[in-house]
Amino acid sequence: MIEVPIAVDADSNKVYSNIIELDQIFSPINNKKLAVIQTEIIKEDRMKLAKQKDATVF
Repeated sequence: MIEVPIAVDADSNKVYSNIIELDQIFSPINNKKLAVIQTEIIKEDRMKLAKQKDATVF
């Protein structure tokens, strides 16, 4: 698992989104599907945090 920093919450703590590493054992098509899914997960996490008061999303 890789932790990707996505925001700073109201308490000045960094917020991370966990994603899976892409690996050569998977086919390129599977890696591309995983990348698209993970991008959507990060977008959803950022949208949730953007609704919080005093959260800084990056």
